[in-house]
Amino acid sequence: MSKHKKQKTINVQENELIKPAKNKTKPILIVLIIYFLLFLFMFAPVLFKPMSGADTISQAVPLFTFNKAYFLEHHKLPYWYPYMSGGTPYIEGMHFNYIFDILAYILPLDVGLFYRCAVFTFLTGLLCFLFFKSLGFSTILSAIIGIVYLFSCDNISYTGLNHYGKVVNMAFLPLSLLFINYGFSRKKYIYFLFSGLALSFMYWGHPQVFYFNLFILSVYYLFKMIFEYREKKDR
Repeated sequence: MSKHKKQKTINVQENELIKPAKNKTKPILIVLIIYFLLFLFMFAPVLFKPMSGADTISQAVPLFTFNKAYFLEHHKLPYWYPYMSGGTPYIEGMHFNYIFDILAYILPLDVGLFYRCAVFTFLTGLLCFLFFKSLGFSTILSAIIGIVYLFSCDNISYTGLNHYGKVVNMAFLPLSLLFINYGFSRKKYIYFLFSGLALSFMYWGHPQVFYFNLFILSVYYLFKMIFEYREKKDR
């Protein structure tokens, strides 16, 4: 190689080093802000109003009232709720299983019940965006898909009815799919463990929807396994 070519190669390499690295978090922050503004616009009429759905009045309010009173008196969570269906187990139900349930106790109960549901409603769109971004979709297309998922009829109706468990399932489904995708693309088993952790939160949320999501996750995992096998075979 001539001296001129060597100098040219060195200059090119130096220019590559001087170029500022692309900020990968900036598009995500922009999408996050857009989602938040759209979310506020959608739920503005009910942001500071109490939830008054049938399930909220008949189940959530008495259960959370009982839970709070029991916890303050005995300093532990109750195992049995005697005032519904002749008595029912209190564990693995809609009773203080998540960190965000604290909102139902810090805020006035009827408002707090809405906000604990609204937090996961917002996460459905954001996590869906991240999943499709991990598949190689463009930022704009991934953001559009996330918006469609965020404002889908099921998601909005579940929030309106305060069906917290179903909203939790809709939020953690794309997160579990995201970790499965990372597990295969980055070849690290830790991501499969994270996917299982997200799956466990779905089970706490709502049993019926959990089984539907489990079917979706199983099919996706099988698809990725077959695709991975064929890719290795073709090498």
